[in-house]
Amino acid sequence: MGIFWLIAVVGALIDQLSKHLIILYFSTSNASQVDSSVYSTDIEPIQIFANSSLDRSILSTQDGVDLIPGILRIKLVYNSGVSFSWLEGFWWLFIIVASIILVSIALIVAKVNLNLFEFLSSSIFTAGLLGNFADRLFRPDHTVVDFIQYFDWFIGNVADIFLVGSLLALIVYYLIKPKQLDKFTHLIPSQPQNQ
Repeated sequence: MGIFWLIAVVGALIDQLSKHLIILYFSTSNASQVDSSVYSTDIEPIQIFANSSLDRSILSTQDGVDLIPGILRIKLVYNSGVSFSWLEGFWWLFIIVASIILVSIALIVAKVNLNLFEFLSSSIFTAGLLGNFADRLFRPDHTVVDFIQYFDWFIGNVADIFLVGSLLALIVYYLIKPKQLDKFTHLIPSQPQNQ
């Protein structure tokens, strides 16, 4: 169980480091990349990032930096919702849901004999959950720092890659090997038979 949490915490730290470096990049070397329509031009971007009274869900870089033009771009956005900014402002709900999921994962890892693939996928999923959980819990405005834009469709972060990648890997795995799901049946309470 210790290795599981070690992998999860290291993954979450990688996510947090990537967010810190992106904020640092856009707040210092490319200050002109920050959308000036959101704030007065006499305020430095680093002051905006430190100011918790601003609504960061609307603060973003105008154009970002193209890595693969039209496909992949670095663009800083503070997301107060979930994917596609759904449920903006309900940060406390995300804390509750993430806490329930974390406790559930801990119980499953403790009670189920997971194979190596399930173990690694679950720990990577937990890393992603912890990364975004840390943003919601510790950032003054409870937003998640997103910066990886795919096409013009979605902006995410390293934690999102961990979450989506590991979840898709587990879904494909259980579609290919459905018998592996049998090990979880003892976790589901049985219903009494009606006579």
